[in-house]
Amino acid sequence: MSKQNAPDDLSLWIALQRLHYTMGYMRERALHREGLSMEQAFVLATIVNENRKGLTVSPSHISKRLLRAPSSTAELIGRMVKKGLVTKKRRSDKKNLVNVEITDLGLGKYEKTRDVSYFEDIFAELSSDEREALSSQTSKLLKATVNKIDSYRWLFEKGNLFEV
Repeated sequence: MSKQNAPDDLSLWIALQRLHYTMGYMRERALHREGLSMEQAFVLATIVNENRKGLTVSPSHISKRLLRAPSSTAELIGRMVKKGLVTKKRRSDKKNLVNVEITDLGLGKYEKTRDVSYFEDIFAELSSDEREALSSQTSKLLKATVNKIDSYRWLFEKGNLFEV
């Protein structure tokens, strides 16, 4: 596509928003069947993935991964504790801090919602090279956006943005 035929910035933003909304809707429908929100599923996935690396997960870590304020993350974790999905355990080294741990119920819900095969048909529209380019371009745009927002710069100190 030549530069003169390239979509303008607003058109690109609208296209990205529409894609985000429609794919998000598909994911939300699948999660709803298990009684989970997108944020709750992300918290469960974060805990499982960090635990696999031998790491514990603090509310602060979850807050940073979710790109949410600590207060809203605390509320989210509180709701998840009430639902029996996670527990909060005091740390032995620092009694004033807690770690968030997944329960058997939470792990079961995580396992049931890992299947994202409904995206296969969508991503099948892209070749392997196009998928790689999309990942690279998305990362580039996210980095440019984050650099405009000081409070999110920590994302790039930790490595891969697409890690759960």
